[in-house]
Order: sequence, then C-alpha cells, then structure tokens
Amino acid sequence: MPRVILIVDDDRELCELVGELLRAEGFDVEAHHTGEGAVELAAGGRFALVILDVMLPVQNGFEILRALRNRSAVPVILLTARGEDIDRIVGLEIGADDYLPKPFNSRAALGHRRRAIENVVRNGSRYTPEGTSVDISVATTTTHARIVVRDHGPGVPPEEIDRIFLPFHRVGASRDRNSGGTGLGLSIAARAAGVHGGTIRARNADGGGLEVAIDLPLYKALHSLAVS
Repeated sequence: MPRVILIVDDDRELCELVGELLRAEGFDVEAHHTGEGAVELAAGGRFALVILDVMLPVQNGFEILRALRNRSAVPVILLTARGEDIDRIVGLEIGADDYLPKPFNSRAALGHRRRAIENVVRNGSRYTPEGTSVDISVATTTTHARIVVRDHGPGVPPEEIDRIFLPFHRVGASRDRNSGGTGLGLSIAARAAGVHGGTIRARNADGGGLEVAIDLPLYKALHSLAVS
C-alpha cells in the first residue's frame, strides 16, 4: 500500500513540521504549496493520506476536496485556522475524513482515535435507559484492539443499522431519552476510525440494546494518521 503522504498547505514551516513528524514514523512526505494542480496530484493514487489546508490561494481546500471526491476516496484531513463548528460540518459533508484546527498540535492528531471512542460511548449513554449502564470492553491481539460499547436501550430497527453512521441520520426521537443531538456523533466516529485504518460496526445485542464495535490497528502513534 502507499506510504507517501501529501501535504497541501501554503505554510512552508508547518509543512516542514508535519513532514518531520511523519518521516520519523517511516513515511515519505511530499508538499504542495498552492491549490493549483492539487486535485490532479492527490487523485493520482500515490498517497496514503492527504493533509489539506482550507485557506489556500486561488482555490480553497473545500473546492479542492469537492473536486477530489469525484475522483478519489483517498483519506483527507483538513488542516485550517477556520475552527468554527460550521466549517467542520461543511468539511465532513463534502467528504473530509477528519479536521484539525491550526495552530497545529501533534497531540490533537493523536487524539482522534480517542474521539471515535468517546463519541460512541456518549451515544450509548444518551440512548440507554435511566438506572442502567453502558458496558465497555476492550480486547487486543498482537495487531489490533477491539473496543465494544453496548447500551441497554431499545436497539435499532434492522433496516436502520447501516444508516446510523451517516451524517445527520437519526433513528427517531423514541430511542433518545434526552432528545436533541445533531446526528453527527456516530458519523464522526466512523470517519475517525476509518482514517486511522480501523472499522466500526453496529448490531443489536442479544438481550436488547445496541452494540457498537470499533477495531483499530495497534500502530505507533503517528501511524494512525496515514493508514487507510
């Protein structure tokens, strides 16, 4: 599989910083400093991951991402100083796999696995009845970890199981004892797991409730940025 990462950002110092972090983990890094030609380059099939700045000259990152998604499913992390919630939502809707705000913090990049798990646990606690618990188990092999989160709520209709990871999809108010929510939690968890080389699946548990399993590779820290 490709082990080359493309950084598209006009901040040359930031490109050097991110490049140093990724090269230390054994990846090759290429930097491109304008939006011009970025789609053609990123869609060429040579890259394991694209780190894409939003505030680029000439053509911005949202425009590049929209055009790229018509040609390629390469994982994309948006990197930008525009950290408002609406910008994150727009980026995810267009097809970004994750979103990092500037100034870049390497710990933020390494926290995305935790975000996937937290979103699943939060979802379980919202949908489980009062007086019950959310059950969490962890199992590991030499290469992978599996985190299973189970609530004790009413579960999900079988025809809805494959849809609960779609952005803004909600099964129905009757499942949510607190109501509210945007319907983005499981979608963000799925994207975070996917960009880090993992998978996320759901099923109705024996005896009731929804069970969500996250499988993640046990790579060294920054390997999670670039395995798809």
